[in-house]
Amino acid sequence: MSELALGKYGSFMLFAFFSFAISIFVSQQVLALYQNSMPIRILLLIPSCFLAGAGIFKLGEHTNSHVTLVAGVFVLIVISMYLLPRLISQFHERSSVIICWVLGFCTAIFVALGQRIDRDKNELKFSQRFHRER
Repeated sequence: MSELALGKYGSFMLFAFFSFAISIFVSQQVLALYQNSMPIRILLLIPSCFLAGAGIFKLGEHTNSHVTLVAGVFVLIVISMYLLPRLISQFHERSSVIICWVLGFCTAIFVALGQRIDRDKNELKFSQRFHRER
């Protein structure tokens, strides 16, 4: 994704971040229909704002801000997915718990793997550059 963000059509990423932000905002609005959903709604409202911010603070120009906002989004979404079946009684069913927890776990694993792959790619580039200079 970083190649797309930094490439010729990087400006399209603004729409991607804003559409993701809107979808999370709408999700928390739907949860308003359930009683006692305020903690989850707040946990989803914050990532919605973070995603809009990540779209504004572009990778390459404001990298630290962008990466911090995106990391915050993933952490809060995974926490929300864990807490959803615990805090909202309508989601206490076994199938809801399994779906929320498996999706949260998969999100956490794939984010971690993505970071590992990116780090390995950067280490490879550094190693290749180091050997060329020798």
